[in-house]
Amino acid sequence: MLVKRGNDDELTVLIDKMVDDLSSTSSRAIPSIHRVGDNLRSINEKAYDPMAVAIGPIHRDKPHLKSMDHQKKKEIRGLEERARRCYEEETLVGLGKDDFVLMLLLDGIFILEFFRRYNEDDERKLTNKDKDEDIIFRFDNIKNYVLNDLVLFENQIPFFVLEKLLQLSKTRDKNEAANLFWPLVSTSAQKSLQDCSITNSNNPPPHLLGFVHYVESLQFSPNLYAYNKMNINSATELNEAFTDYMYFMHCLIHEPRDAKLLRRCGVISTWVKGDEMVYHLIKQMGNNVQPSVMFSYGDVFEGVNRHCINRKNTWMAVLRQDYFDSPWKVISLVAGFVLLGVGIVQMVFAILSYY
Repeated sequence: MLVKRGNDDELTVLIDKMVDDLSSTSSRAIPSIHRVGDNLRSINEKAYDPMAVAIGPIHRDKPHLKSMDHQKKKEIRGLEERARRCYEEETLVGLGKDDFVLMLLLDGIFILEFFRRYNEDDERKLTNKDKDEDIIFRFDNIKNYVLNDLVLFENQIPFFVLEKLLQLSKTRDKNEAANLFWPLVSTSAQKSLQDCSITNSNNPPPHLLGFVHYVESLQFSPNLYAYNKMNINSATELNEAFTDYMYFMHCLIHEPRDAKLLRRCGVISTWVKGDEMVYHLIKQMGNNVQPSVMFSYGDVFEGVNRHCINRKNTWMAVLRQDYFDSPWKVISLVAGFVLLGVGIVQMVFAILSYY
């Protein structure tokens, strides 16, 4: 069959357009800063919302966070294009180039200045006058709120923005970022910061939350310190390490006494008071959680199912649960067997004496 030249040209143009669309779509960088999914947010809405300071575009328009804007200053226009690719497009609607650059600058300077003053406050270098002029350090609870807000999943700016600001500062300490952000990590992980160099790395963390995850991981691998020599999954890629575990615990704990048993056996170690609270905490964290395709605890599930299918194991479990779950039931059961034995002996002697 012959195809007309006009139709052939139209088809070629259409194919070229489709290829261009695919190329432009595939060339876009995958965002590294996202919104929390509705299924997780519905469990506890407040857990993902900053209380004192908005970092990045997601929470920037919330009125109760506007009071912190005066703490942020200057401009970094050269990073605007690269920084935009870190966010999903829907979070940047209505945010022009100038506003976006100004936001990056204000937030970045605010973060660095916050930690600088935090360190000064920790070393008791801040005067009473300094604290009176800074609402954050005037009250410890606000300082702690800000510290918590800076590691919320939705409340992030790209780490390379902070890196650039550090490079523009007067100091040239290669470990400056690690030394500056120490308040974010646990006490046990802080010793890893002494040998941690990330500002000159070829593969720096995507944001402050990624930095915290990276440093916390170092204490489990003490001989691996260079970030560019390590391949550590980000917090969103730890299904096999955390999500699968929460799903597994969610399946195990159906009532408070399950939590009590696991705690008594050392499976759960917690400072939360009461098995009821542990039960509700696990159930809440496990809601809407789905295991990964390569479920880490699949072998354990199969082993438990094989054990439960065995009737002998089921009977023994019922016996322990119904008759041996308290000392008094054990005593009553033993007493019943003794009386039964005595009755049988009496009956045997009665029959023998009769004959």
